[in-house]
Amino acid sequence: MTEQDKKYIESLKENAAILFADSDFYDVIETIGAENAYKLAKCFSGGYIYIPKLATIQRVQRDKDIFYEVQQGRSYKNIARKYGLSVRSVRDIVKQALENSADRRKTEV
Repeated sequence: MTEQDKKYIESLKENAAILFADSDFYDVIETIGAENAYKLAKCFSGGYIYIPKLATIQRVQRDKDIFYEVQQGRSYKNIARKYGLSVRSVRDIVKQALENSADRRKTEV
């Protein structure tokens, strides 16, 4: 990070409430901090970025965890109970994970 970047970040910290009080960017600054907000602005300046819903992010990790537990030998029934799903849903998640890994292997060849 350059000295100029550091100056901009300090200015952002000092002036965020005044400059961006009525904007979503102020919420970003408050949530992730001035330095990270500056990095976002530097990368995506003037553009729009898509941020998925939190539930989507959590579901992706849950599905990875389910697949791992199946690989470790846990029963579909126990996994379904743990995650509040039906056994059928657990099987569908595992099937999808297997298809995705097969697709990745095909593209690597």
